[in-house]
Amino acid sequence: MFSNKKWILGLAITLACLISALHIFFCFDVYDDIAAYYALMVRAFTDGEFSKAFTVDLPILSTSMAGLLTHTGMGPFRALVVVSCLFYLASIPILYYVLKYFIKREDYAAWGCMLFVLAPKIIRFSCTGLLNPAKNFFIISAVALILASTKRLKWLHTVLLGIVLAGLALARAETIVFLPLLVLWYAYFIFIDKKIELKKRLIKIFLHSLVITVIFFICVSPRLYQSYKAIGVPTLDVRQASYVSKVLPFVKKDYNVELYIMAERETLIPNTKSKRGWAETWKGVECFTRGAYTPYLILALLGIFLWWKKKKDRPEAFMLFSIIALNIAVLITISNSVRYYTITLIMFLPFTFMGLKFICELLVNYKKFFKPILIILFCAAAIYQISNGSKKAIKHKYDYEYKSGFWIDANKDKFCKPSNKRILVASSQPQYALWADAQWLNISDNKIQFTEQLKKIKEADFVVLEDDQADAIEILKRQKEFKLIEQEYPQVLIFVNRRGEKK
Repeated sequence: MFSNKKWILGLAITLACLISALHIFFCFDVYDDIAAYYALMVRAFTDGEFSKAFTVDLPILSTSMAGLLTHTGMGPFRALVVVSCLFYLASIPILYYVLKYFIKREDYAAWGCMLFVLAPKIIRFSCTGLLNPAKNFFIISAVALILASTKRLKWLHTVLLGIVLAGLALARAETIVFLPLLVLWYAYFIFIDKKIELKKRLIKIFLHSLVITVIFFICVSPRLYQSYKAIGVPTLDVRQASYVSKVLPFVKKDYNVELYIMAERETLIPNTKSKRGWAETWKGVECFTRGAYTPYLILALLGIFLWWKKKKDRPEAFMLFSIIALNIAVLITISNSVRYYTITLIMFLPFTFMGLKFICELLVNYKKFFKPILIILFCAAAIYQISNGSKKAIKHKYDYEYKSGFWIDANKDKFCKPSNKRILVASSQPQYALWADAQWLNISDNKIQFTEQLKKIKEADFVVLEDDQADAIEILKRQKEFKLIEQEYPQVLIFVNRRGEKK
């Protein structure tokens, strides 16, 4: 049973489906980026507000797929969770092919997929509606196509690679940097095929690289045209516009499409948590080790040592390392977050399994009775990792956010005059407005900035403050335009604008 590829892979896919279902039906803890940006893009897609749905500020692939799902009656957040889970599940069979290429045995490759399914960082950032699983899926797919071409070069691989790299760039715009890197690796594996004479190899390199690049730009051309019309520069998102306009004669136009309303503030409060120098470097190291999931990373280092001694698949392994290195280089220039590093965990998986296999075999060979103990430990570790990765669906730490939002949505007619427009909810956290199906007014909880924003805050239908925002609470209590509403969640204070009161 433990060496049956179909049984192991079937179990991995079954667990992945159960983990996905857990998040689809029971996850209500929304990441800030989803509540403030991605879910609003999905909602705009549903409402037909396509300037917001396809804003050039942010990636559009996952949000557009989720937007299509909302036409079935699914809410924006739930649709994003479904899309992210689909990418998580779709990665498993492709990852199996990649692992089999390096590990050589089908049952071992299937166990490697199990490591992927059970990795807490993969679960947490793949099943909660974020964009990361799409990025991971397309990178795994690109690696699989390149590895497949080393056995037999096919035009189908070339065409699919162009499409996959386009999907990657639409999933996360900064990943366009992987286009030249992976095309170069594709060309390299053609070049080292000594069965073909050099001239034919060079012709093949040119033609296949050209086809990949052409197909890539054909697939992303609608997005490039849209951004050109919006900001005057054909890019995948607005962040790239300044770089492109420096080297090409494009003039950037003003662009302003707001997914939410930002209450203006005059006073700039310094961020005391900002880090510089070595502190910032250490933050990057911490994100890398946690994103690669430290226990897996330690096993991977052992696996790399064992792989180096065997001297097999050197170029293919260096391709995986180069993807990790380029990912780090890009993140250093943009921003660091643990979730951006999960591709490191995936690229290291062949070596993680090699390290784990070495330790398990060492223990079993030392004492035969260790085998049942290892099985028990594996089951315990699997349960722990699923629980660890699924905290957002299990713990319900922030239930008061979605319950308060639902309360506002259910009671808005009591306090607001009938209108075809969405109500305006002011808060420092976007989750309340998301769950209330409202327009979000982004406000500060700093005493000085909150005072400066009062004029705009008074336009809101509801103001939501948390119990630790003492200064803002006291200021708002003194405003005659608002009254505090009694409701059942003590962590949250909900103020309603009196203008909606019935006379």
